[in-house]
Amino acid sequence: MGGAIADVPEQARVEVLDAYEPGSTFKAFTIAGAIEDNLVNEQTPFDCENGTAVIFKRRLRDTHAHGVQPLSQVLIRSSNIGMAKLGVMVGKERLYRYVTSFGFGSPTGLPIQGESPGLLAPLPRWTTYTLTSVPMGQEISVTAVQLCNAYAAIANGGRLMKPRLIRKVVNPDTGEVVAEPAPEVLRQVVSERTAKRVTRMLVGVTEDPHGTGRRCQIPGYRIAGKTGTAQRAREEGRGYSDDYTSSFVGYAPADSPRLCVLVSVNSPRGSSHYGGTVAAPAVREIIRKTLPYMHVLPEPDSLAQNEAADEPPLD
Repeated sequence: MGGAIADVPEQARVEVLDAYEPGSTFKAFTIAGAIEDNLVNEQTPFDCENGTAVIFKRRLRDTHAHGVQPLSQVLIRSSNIGMAKLGVMVGKERLYRYVTSFGFGSPTGLPIQGESPGLLAPLPRWTTYTLTSVPMGQEISVTAVQLCNAYAAIANGGRLMKPRLIRKVVNPDTGEVVAEPAPEVLRQVVSERTAKRVTRMLVGVTEDPHGTGRRCQIPGYRIAGKTGTAQRAREEGRGYSDDYTSSFVGYAPADSPRLCVLVSVNSPRGSSHYGGTVAAPAVREIIRKTLPYMHVLPEPDSLAQNEAADEPPLD
């Protein structure tokens, strides 16, 4: 299998295998763990303190001022304050367990040299700052493959699969299937019930009037996904720069997933740097063109595409 990737361009390998801070695309995993352990449900209220809060002497800000919001809206509106408070509720040990169970901090096992395990501090080094950072996708680095695979676990009913590069090998002369590796389940991270509940919340990100991913709507298809806008760390390793990584990751159709797509844009230039405006439209076009190719037809009763609200999606 290793030889099958010899012609992959070096730049493509770097983008797939290198680690970066995922930002708000990471929020779904903290929520999944908290729901799985019955700590919260979709309606559990979180006081987002009108956009500014101090937690463990750390000042946090949201892009917009929100008051008390149910957990579903914390995700849909992408509140950092709400997620930090959820992290405190979950606690270090439980959060670390779910982050690692979703596959972060370890290589996925793809047959490619140089795959990064990402960056996840060992539990003894976690501080209260880490506890409020990780739930919003800070103080952790992931690869694109890790992030897509973790979202695919939610799409697969909570089952984390071992990613494959090759579906099957066919003899070009005879058409005979020479090898066809079977799908391999690594573990059940959360229950199917929890995965379905998180999926419904991720659909809200694209369908709710306040959702940051509204620009990923496709008539006839329901998309479950999440935006992310992460400041890029300075090259010298101290603090953050003024550049961003703008992302959107989503799977479709949400009720019977066939495709998971991640688009991350390094240092976007233009009138907006937010994942909802930079990356979500790109994911929309990829899904819109790929699902019909896969013979997945649109559902007539599914969402009719809404006009974007006057206020653009942000995170």
